[in-house]
Amino acid sequence: MVALFGSEPHEIGMLKMLPADTALALSHEFNAKALMEWLPELAKASGDEAIQAQFDQAMQMADMMIGLRDLAGSFGNQVGLFVTLDAENTIPLPPEIGGEIPTPGLGLVMKVEDDKIADMVLIALESFPASRSRNNPLRALRRMS
Repeated sequence: MVALFGSEPHEIGMLKMLPADTALALSHEFNAKALMEWLPELAKASGDEAIQAQFDQAMQMADMMIGLRDLAGSFGNQVGLFVTLDAENTIPLPPEIGGEIPTPGLGLVMKVEDDKIADMVLIALESFPASRSRNNPLRALRRMS
């Protein structure tokens, strides 16, 4: 199970890509392929045929719906989150507190081996009505991928 959460110490590549106004950044390694290999063993180790059958059925459904095993193979074992604070654009605090704070932003990042995960996320995001706007940054992102 230790193989699920990282390997040898190494440089965190995400740090080189963070915006200058980053206030918080988290990075973690997670081996999705190893998890996909370990979960069937765990279901089998339960010794309960019903649990194993339910697990097998759930995996088959996930593979049919989103290609879970292919997605796990596309994941590059690194995931991160960062928060930015934009001092040029502020948000007023409630009058009883007074003042203002920098506008926060949130970024989720993931290392990928191919375009499968990015394509799935972009398709899901494009289904929202706001994504049909001419000024939508997803249009540019789609061209970059």
